[in-house]
Amino acid sequence: MTVVAPQPVTTPRRSITGTRLVRIATVSALGAGAAIVVAGLLDPGYSARSEAISALASQESHSAALMIGGFVLMASTLLASGAFLFSRLAGKAGRTGSVLVVLAGLLTLVAGFNRQDCSNLQAACLAREEAETVSSQHVIHNLVSIPIFLFLIVAAFFLAAGLRRWGRDTALARATVLAGVAGLVLAVWFGSEAYGSNGGLVECALVLVTFGWPALVANRVLSRDALAS
Repeated sequence: MTVVAPQPVTTPRRSITGTRLVRIATVSALGAGAAIVVAGLLDPGYSARSEAISALASQESHSAALMIGGFVLMASTLLASGAFLFSRLAGKAGRTGSVLVVLAGLLTLVAGFNRQDCSNLQAACLAREEAETVSSQHVIHNLVSIPIFLFLIVAAFFLAAGLRRWGRDTALARATVLAGVAGLVLAVWFGSEAYGSNGGLVECALVLVTFGWPALVANRVLSRDALAS
């Protein structure tokens, strides 16, 4: 049996703020996707199939400025989504998941402004990493990327629990669990390096699931709240 938690009263000001946050998350997500695509097209020799998205903001990239903007938009997606969900999902699970999304957004800003020296899915760059000749920014970017995906994957399971407690969309709660599982599988696959020459495609799928899902959940919660009010 699903227990529906008492929901806080939605005031006009709170509703307007929530709507703005979801709009920011949605526009930012679409803008980030466009930045990734355009930056890839403007960077000669870049392969979306075999290279990571971070390579587009590296010191070697011809479209680094655009992709740094893309990182800012990715961060905005998470910050706005997390803030909105924190205000709407009561209970420890929902709010824990929301905080993890916000933390991932803050770390995305750190990653975006600490650029890699080279495309780290390429053999030459891997050799530089092993020889420890890369810059501190490159190292910071790589290190920060790990908790970003970890936080977003864990957040999905907490958000799913929060959505079950919220009680207005059980299908969304189940789908959020599946999104968490998908993110975990993709992260393990990407981390295992067992992707041949398709590392870029695997990472793109991972980014789409982990960064896109919070924005989708925020949109769905907003629409359900509007119907209930």
